[in-house]
Amino acid sequence: MPIEDELAALRPDLRKLISIIIRADDDVVDDLTQEVLMHCFSLVHKYDPTRCSLKTWAQIVARNDVLHYMRGAKTNEANFIRLTETGELQDVAGEVMVPEVEVDDKQAQLIALLHKYIDKLTEPQRQVLNMYYMQDKTDREIAQEIHISLDGVTQRRHRAINRLKGLMAKRGGGI
Repeated sequence: MPIEDELAALRPDLRKLISIIIRADDDVVDDLTQEVLMHCFSLVHKYDPTRCSLKTWAQIVARNDVLHYMRGAKTNEANFIRLTETGELQDVAGEVMVPEVEVDDKQAQLIALLHKYIDKLTEPQRQVLNMYYMQDKTDREIAQEIHISLDGVTQRRHRAINRLKGLMAKRGGGI
């Protein structure tokens, strides 16, 4: 069996390990599992079967990647911007980022509802949406800044958008 197939077969074991280490929701664990597998595939040429099993090597890569993620999540926390129920954008410290825009009641209700749904996203998903839509950063810039792959950025953004669409559709206010 090719080594790439062996790595792919380790996905459930790696996911379980990551969920134990980070104790986060399923979306974060899935994102990290994908990142770890992609990292393993990119490093597979460095794997030495005389030193340890492939599973052990992949678990070491996973542990290091999760620790790197956890360090990055703390340092990037300041990048989060929230939409208040009144329609203002605030950074984590609570400072208003843009002046309040006059809106009618229906728009205010939609903004409040969207705010509620955005809060249901994972922090990494909110971070990527914020950087992409509010800070006008490209996927490549986001990937470099938060230290994940380009595919990881795209995946987080698409999952976040799909989750928002699903929440809005359940409420009868599809996007």
